[in-house]
Amino acid sequence: MSRNDPEIRIVWKGKDVTDAVQRNGKEGLQMAGDVVLSAANEIVPHDTGLLQSTGKVDVDGQKLEATVSYNTPYAVKVHEHPEWHFRNGRKGKWLEMTIKSTDIASAAQRAIADKLRDAFK
Repeated sequence: MSRNDPEIRIVWKGKDVTDAVQRNGKEGLQMAGDVVLSAANEIVPHDTGLLQSTGKVDVDGQKLEATVSYNTPYAVKVHEHPEWHFRNGRKGKWLEMTIKSTDIASAAQRAIADKLRDAFK
């Protein structure tokens, strides 16, 4: 470089970016899980409300994975019987149907994408 060339300085902030992606990814997954849970709660079989009240979102921030689940002794059995008839249009396979819904999947993906985009601002 000659004396008249501009100086170029590069500052690498890899750890800051990694930390922001990890943090925002976790927040985005929580938001996405909340979208799925809220939609699933609209069709989860409902008698006393116990099943619906056990719905939750768990996020593993290290693996960047989210799980939406319901925790009663009968949750799996009820979920796996879409042929059973429930009151008020509620359905078996409620989690599966929710996540397969294009609108819900798109909303969940947008929540994650928006939070990850924020990591790069």
